[in-house]
Amino acid sequence: MMEKSTNECSDASVLPIDPTVSVLMLTYNHEKYIAQAIEGVVRQECGFAIELVIADDSSTDATLEIVREYQARYPNIIRVLTAQSNVGIYSNYKRALAACRGEWIAFCEGDDYWIDGNKLSLQIGCINTVRGVDISFHSCMIQYGDSSDLVGPVNRVSSRNRIIKTQDVIFGGGSFMPTASILVKAQMLKDMPSWLSECGGAIDVYVQAYGARNGGALYIDRPMSVYRRGVAGSWTEVMARDPKGFNKFWIKRIDLLRRMAADFRIDRKAVYILIGRELMGIIERSKYVENREVFKFVDTQAREIASFVPLYYYRYMRIIIESPHRWRYLWVRTIWNRWLGRARKLAVTLRLM
Repeated sequence: MMEKSTNECSDASVLPIDPTVSVLMLTYNHEKYIAQAIEGVVRQECGFAIELVIADDSSTDATLEIVREYQARYPNIIRVLTAQSNVGIYSNYKRALAACRGEWIAFCEGDDYWIDGNKLSLQIGCINTVRGVDISFHSCMIQYGDSSDLVGPVNRVSSRNRIIKTQDVIFGGGSFMPTASILVKAQMLKDMPSWLSECGGAIDVYVQAYGARNGGALYIDRPMSVYRRGVAGSWTEVMARDPKGFNKFWIKRIDLLRRMAADFRIDRKAVYILIGRELMGIIERSKYVENREVFKFVDTQAREIASFVPLYYYRYMRIIIESPHRWRYLWVRTIWNRWLGRARKLAVTLRLM
């Protein structure tokens, strides 16, 4: 159910009654990019009905005006959700999700875009041929800021279409699947744990892990979307300007990943290895400051997951934590590089099990 403060601009008389795919598009101050994002969706050539649900989080630029113009041009596809005030990334996502009526949901944020008119038809056609798979993704191209050059493809995890194991998706963290490449069962998203509201808006790692929990993830070896980096006001850019807030975010993520591990009986070890990697990341990001609270947290978490992660991994974390501050940076660099090599070997070993 949508919040009472949410307003919708749409024409129910021409919208599809039962769309197969709902495209969920979150936007905030994307006036420079939103038209390209919308164009990539409305140009899809599908043999089934789709809808585009655009949730604007009270943009202060011309984003909403542009969105409304497109809704007037494509009333048979576009629905626009607005609110009386800024509600934040996660609340904006939840109201958009509640509005989606499709069996499947595809993501495309307002500063990303699709470059293949057959993207949705290809993903739906492929995922309907496999049983028990709830999520599909593909490689993508990267565009830096306002540059017109595309780099890639990236996130190319295979040279052919295939099912990716759940543990491999978990190992990849939130960056394994490009957000604008994801097609996932709507019911799976709506059944996700209530504690997700504490994630601070960065839901990628949870969507990917829970989406792949039952039968892995279907990868399609074709770059059909563009991920735009270096956008002013993006979550990554905001976090880069707030190191303390960034550390708090990652500490909260460790807590949420531990809760997530309880839902992954078979692949629980993979979740704990991911937690170990995130702990190392917290240490790396804290190397320039003496942050006793952060290191105490890492120490406690490292002890608790010691039985789940390789012994050498736990020992490395202990060495870093106990080292004098003046030596910590050198330890971090050396140990971080060593662990990355061993972690890759471990991932390969687990794939073969």
